[in-house]
Amino acid sequence: MDIVKKIFTKDTSVIIMKEPKETFKMSKNRFFDNRDMVGKKLADYLRAEGYTKLSFSQLTDISRPTLDKFLSGNVNSESCFEKHFQKILHALNITGDELLEFHRNDKNHNSVVYSKNDPAEHQPSQKAESQLDLLSDLLTICEIYY
Repeated sequence: MDIVKKIFTKDTSVIIMKEPKETFKMSKNRFFDNRDMVGKKLADYLRAEGYTKLSFSQLTDISRPTLDKFLSGNVNSESCFEKHFQKILHALNITGDELLEFHRNDKNHNSVVYSKNDPAEHQPSQKAESQLDLLSDLLTICEIYY
């Protein structure tokens, strides 16, 4: 390692070292080498945050089949993996290490899953509207008491 600079203060001295490029490369490979675990952690994270595969693929602009491959750890190209992994991390606003350290707490975990798979021009019937309003009222009551 190369010494970038030394800082001396009254009580301590600090030496700032320059990291070799191989360390960064190994760090990137770590995620690709553990892509099965990355996929499982991502699936848990998406479930915990209420994403469906469809909604998340639309958010990240990653095709649904490619997202399925990513979640199952079947992306064989390191460059493809890295490109999609960066999109995912950016969309979730987390780091790769934060994703790997994620532990879903199913105990006391309330999850809401949103899905947008109806046609854009779809209009629900009056009966469906009234049933959805009733369901919404029931959920509001449950939020108050539970």
